[in-house]
Amino acid sequence: MENSPLVLGVLAGLAVAVPVGPIAVLLLREGVVHGTRVALGAGLGIATVDLLYAVVALVAGAQVARVVADHEVVVRWVTTIVLVVVGVVMLRGWWRERRAVRAGEESGPGDLVGTDAVDVDRTRVDDRTRVGVRTRVLAATPAAAYLRFVALTVVNPATALIFATVAVALAGGVGASTGGAGLVQGALFVVGAAAASAVWQSTLAVASGTLGRAVGERGRSWASALGAVVVLVLAGLVAVG
Repeated sequence: MENSPLVLGVLAGLAVAVPVGPIAVLLLREGVVHGTRVALGAGLGIATVDLLYAVVALVAGAQVARVVADHEVVVRWVTTIVLVVVGVVMLRGWWRERRAVRAGEESGPGDLVGTDAVDVDRTRVDDRTRVGVRTRVLAATPAAAYLRFVALTVVNPATALIFATVAVALAGGVGASTGGAGLVQGALFVVGAAAASAVWQSTLAVASGTLGRAVGERGRSWASALGAVVVLVLAGLVAVG
């Protein structure tokens, strides 16, 4: 039982999913800022890539491990660049949204005279606010988050690096059976890895979504900025090795 392909797959999935890295930080930010449903979509995106990497670990694990080991410096710098870009984009988006909110607050009706003028100005401010909220809601959907996190996880070499070490070693524990038996063992390994990753990511999504509801709008805004800063710090740590 200890060499069960399903158990080995679960261990591989947890080995990739549980360590707190940049993708986990981004997922937590997604839940706090955009809510549980959007974060669940993001988590499934991560689990999808983990499933693909589990397949790669079985089919070409040894080759992938060699390539990653031979290009360790390149992998580290690619990871650093990706994280810096993501962190800067997040900070820029947070700053632009914060400026828009301030502009809306400063566009009050205090300088106008007459009830009709005040009502018209309030209507314009409310309309701008509704448009801004509607735009954010359209941009932050479970489907959009799924696609975004698939892309982020794919281009994050750290995920490949972990699979090339821990997961590939565990995949090697799957029996060397050929034919139908080998296919079944491989399928069980992949299912175990994907299921473990999906459960863990969903747990983070629900926890971060609950936290987001508790901290309110101001807390969500600052959580967005904090997430960006954490990603940039992780980029620095990766760069120095």
